[in-house]
Amino acid sequence: MVVTILETYGVIQADGTLHLTEKLAVAPGRVRVCVESIYVPDTEFAERFAALVSKADMTIGTRRS
Repeated sequence: MVVTILETYGVIQADGTLHLTEKLAVAPGRVRVCVESIYVPDTEFAERFAALVSKADMTIGTRRS
């Protein structure tokens, strides 16, 4: 049995699905997946948070009536 080890990056969505940044070049079949959190720069986190806030139609520090 030939073992192929690949490393790639992806994003886990809110629904729990994993979206990879690239297509894997390995034969179809069962695989073992290991997930490791990575550091996200503060600017990227702030951009994601701002997108979520605007999507939810909310403004920080104010109340909607």
